[in-house]
Amino acid sequence: MHIEIIKPHKLLNQFIKYYWVLEGDFKNHIELIYPTGELQILLHYGSPFYKLDDNEEILLQPNSAFYGHGKSISEVYAGKGSGVIGIVFFPYSASLFFPFSLHEVKSEGLLLSDVNKDWNLFEDKIFNTDFLKPKIDIIDKFLLSKLTIHNQYNYEIIKESIGLIKHTKGKINVNNIHERFDISERTLQRIFKRDVGLTPKQFIKIIRMENIFQLLQSKLDLTFIAYEAGYADQSHFIHDFKSFTKLKPSEFRKKYLAA
Repeated sequence: MHIEIIKPHKLLNQFIKYYWVLEGDFKNHIELIYPTGELQILLHYGSPFYKLDDNEEILLQPNSAFYGHGKSISEVYAGKGSGVIGIVFFPYSASLFFPFSLHEVKSEGLLLSDVNKDWNLFEDKIFNTDFLKPKIDIIDKFLLSKLTIHNQYNYEIIKESIGLIKHTKGKINVNNIHERFDISERTLQRIFKRDVGLTPKQFIKIIRMENIFQLLQSKLDLTFIAYEAGYADQSHFIHDFKSFTKLKPSEFRKKYLAA
């Protein structure tokens, strides 16, 4: 199995968080997918990942797709001959590469050939190249050709807002954000939905959950974790957590984090 994290071209560093690569032969290897507030592209040049539907039927991921935000944790599987490159955008930057509202992009993904008319040419070059370095060079070239900052002011609002939310680990009120920029909550929500793909409240909830997942990996008491994550009571904490995982925090810890 080969796993690698690769930095993009220096001109893309402030917009692309990283590329990740996974190659190998697996037997129903499970990858747990967390909502993170970050959108990504997956390019399967080997056997695609797959999911199981409610009837245990296999659903293959497409070769090249742009994935929206999931609402809960999900499981995908890697099999024999897997080979994939993931392109991870910062939460504030994906809109700079796609000229439409990111709220339209669902977790099931959009085919890149449907949203970029010249993608097929790049895809052929990537998939017909045997070595990783040329693949990455082609991806860099494609992304650089699509990068456009349409509205610098809105971009700065989104970038700074996300910085605040992450800094507070999701323990912030939406009012604190829109008042900081002297704009209405409705305007802030419209900008977030278009350029992030989520409302500010949804993004705050995801970042709060991301912090909880990290805290659950410790041996800290669940009551303390709820308090540390900003919840005033256990019932609200458990309700939010189950909406993401379909499990109580104690059940999730036992199933996925037990040594």
